[in-house]
Amino acid sequence: MVGGVNPDYRGYGDVYPITAVGKLLSSVFAILGVGLVALPSGIVCSGMINEINLDEQKRAANEKGEQEILCPHCGKPIHFGIAPNKENQ
Repeated sequence: MVGGVNPDYRGYGDVYPITAVGKLLSSVFAILGVGLVALPSGIVCSGMINEINLDEQKRAANEKGEQEILCPHCGKPIHFGIAPNKENQ
């Protein structure tokens, strides 16, 4: 069966689906295989970009002498390195 082929099979054409069901299953497996790599890598890259942007904002705020950065979504100050409590909000 085509779905049971080794994952690092190079696809030289010696084993390929002939029936409609086989073609459908191999298409589904191909899409799932790409999604298995694409989804986690997109999540990781998005998180890394957010961290880089936050570091740039902190650096720019330090250069300007500002003590806090405002959240772009809600407008509240973002506190770095301290836990927010009622005294510093």
